[in-house]
Amino acid sequence: MSARRLPSVGVTGWEFPRAAAGVRHLVGWAERAGLRAEPLLVGTGLARDDLDRVGTVTAAQELQVARALARRAPHAAADVGRRYTAESFGVMGWAITSSATVGDAADVALRFIDLSFAFVLPVVRLEGDRVVAERAMNRRLEGGCQVPIAGYALLDGDQIWLRGLVASEDGRRVLKAETRGSRSNAEALGVEVAESLLGQGADVILGEIYQRA
Repeated sequence: MSARRLPSVGVTGWEFPRAAAGVRHLVGWAERAGLRAEPLLVGTGLARDDLDRVGTVTAAQELQVARALARRAPHAAADVGRRYTAESFGVMGWAITSSATVGDAADVALRFIDLSFAFVLPVVRLEGDRVVAERAMNRRLEGGCQVPIAGYALLDGDQIWLRGLVASEDGRRVLKAETRGSRSNAEALGVEVAESLLGQGADVILGEIYQRA
């Protein structure tokens, strides 16, 4: 199997446009906490009355708002972060959450980092045996980005712990399987988890979804 290459991060600085939803999220949190919005916007060129009409801002403008909020509410970060949802990130959020494997999600995140609200430029290290196991499971299930399949592998020395999941679109049926084994058998482990899921009825769930696609 050929080695998979992940792309380099898509940006190198903060002077690029992104959705204004991130700024609205920060300002909305501040106002719910009893803080005024105007001090957060000083120096950004943004006005509170315009936020609901602005489609895009630069990442640098959003970073300035985030820093201002951190100065005024230094313990806010965890709660602000918890309130982000897949919808907050628009198309990118749905693309990541619908990725069949962690590797596929990383690929999307790296290519389209400018669509996120991140203020770090990530570097991803690809650990081949993990990816082989995840993708072997997905291939056996004939998965694609339109179906709720998840695979996640962890390395523990020379062992792989692979977990897989298939769910119905409404979330009422959730099938899970896992296995552990040698890194040298990564592909076989992926197939083993897939077969376990199929034995639980994953083929029925996936068949229903593909018929409606």
